Amino acid sequence: MFDREPLICLMIKATMLFLLFFLVMSKATLANDFQIGKRFYEKGLLADGTPVNVVLQGDIEADGYLINCASCHRSSGYGDGEGGNYVPPITGPVLFNDYAPERQYIFRNLYQDVQTPTTRAQVHGLKQRAAYTEQLLNRVITSGINSDGEQLSPQMPRFMLDKATLKGLTVYLKSLGAQNQDSLPKIGVEPDILHFATIFTPDVNLAEKAAIMAVFNAYFKRKNLNTIAAQKKPNYSSGYKSDFVYAQRQWQLHEWQLTGSAEQWTKQLAAFYQAQPVFSILGGKGQRWQAIHEFCEQRSLPCLFPNTPLPVTAKTGEYTLYFSKGLQGEANSLATYLESLADVSPVLQIYRANSVGEVAAEFLDKRLSKKQSPKVISSHLIVTEQQMLDAAFWKPVLVQKKTLVLWLNRDDFATLPSLNGNNLKQASIFVSASLIDLKNKPLSHQRYNKALSFIWPWALPNHEPKRLYRARAWMRSRGVPITHELEQLNTFFVLNVVDYAMHDLLDRFSRKYSIEIIERITENGLNPGLYRTMSLGPKQRFAVRKNSILNASLLMLKESNR
Repeated sequence: MFDREPLICLMIKATMLFLLFFLVMSKATLANDFQIGKRFYEKGLLADGTPVNVVLQGDIEADGYLINCASCHRSSGYGDGEGGNYVPPITGPVLFNDYAPERQYIFRNLYQDVQTPTTRAQVHGLKQRAAYTEQLLNRVITSGINSDGEQLSPQMPRFMLDKATLKGLTVYLKSLGAQNQDSLPKIGVEPDILHFATIFTPDVNLAEKAAIMAVFNAYFKRKNLNTIAAQKKPNYSSGYKSDFVYAQRQWQLHEWQLTGSAEQWTKQLAAFYQAQPVFSILGGKGQRWQAIHEFCEQRSLPCLFPNTPLPVTAKTGEYTLYFSKGLQGEANSLATYLESLADVSPVLQIYRANSVGEVAAEFLDKRLSKKQSPKVISSHLIVTEQQMLDAAFWKPVLVQKKTLVLWLNRDDFATLPSLNGNNLKQASIFVSASLIDLKNKPLSHQRYNKALSFIWPWALPNHEPKRLYRARAWMRSRGVPITHELEQLNTFFVLNVVDYAMHDLLDRFSRKYSIEIIERITENGLNPGLYRTMSLGPKQRFAVRKNSILNASLLMLKESNR
């Protein structure tokens, strides 16, 4: 006789092992399908890795290397305006459910950028349609016939899919925009509150931090008062603002103050984020940003326009946006200028050891060697961390027939002797205006000399944006002392652009989508602060791409005209 109890136990264990194996295999298959779909959506590659065949406008042949889903519908899947044409969202909740147009989205789409008459008619004419299935998705992608059997515009490319790619794309599209009320708190979105953070590294002094926080506090206070007022009277405007009230939330700012060395910051950031997830990082300040950049990229966390001289430029990432390339951009601009000269003396770069100026000197060396410019020879004079600069230091330097490049801070630059003597007839001196904090603290007149030029990352004197006065007036009217104008105007810019972006998001809380909106609106109708212009586009991560070489005599002229 068999013992039935052990046999039953064995059968149960075998069943459980089979179910576990099936579950593991199902997850692995789903993950593989997701990656196939993601690769097709973003890169136009089929399941076997070859580019998909594409037909444009009915008869123009191309492949996935040139055009793919993300080219028009963007990485988020929420679409955008493309060449003045309406590109609808194709996220999972939109595609795989019965769709009915909602007035707030129609209104928003109608008032975005310049649109063709056809586009405006498309938006006005949006109507209900049936949900898509995998088969209907295949039909609309390959032949342009939607879920209701209607022919789409020829602007929609036709892609030739195989079954494996179609299956993967279906899995991937269902994941796009699939946020729900349970997942939103994980990205800093609560029913009544939207969480943001700003970051300060240990090198930021208390005065700089207080100046930046004053702008944050004033803006958040005003923003929240307006939100509360709108929520108290939700039906005050049937044709416009009332449609957006349901999506509004009060903003809450979290200050993340980092301590210690950069190697310790990742753990600190993780602890801050675990205690309270945030939707985006806004502004902030720090000399070095590498660790923060990597943290944000790993968590798909938008990090928007920090004040830093060393943004990450080698691998820009998806979620971190910068004002400019910082000192690398300045070094590139100076190299271009030096190479343009008919004759240039050997270059002597002066900086302190272990400072951001040392990194700037490395940027300049790399740029000059990359171009292999035989006429521009660079050498270094390194100031130790404890060394005090004085007249004795500068005397042998200034008599050399060399082009001096000073990557020094303001205190070190202040030790430079008067440049009005006859000992500088053959010398040229280039100084980083950002490192000596020239926008916040102008120099005295006696420091201006035709031998001195600045690497200038802002709008040229007397060419600042006309709307700049409005930003200053906004701060003064709210009792914000303007003590660090550059950082404060930069912070005001960040808050403005995020305010516009969150208005466009409505309740579609996608971080990718917020980045895409910011890419589009950065150059439209916003106050660029002390920069002449700013602009972004898909995958562009630096809003200011030009530096000038400005002779000090022009600054003296500006000072005398005040």
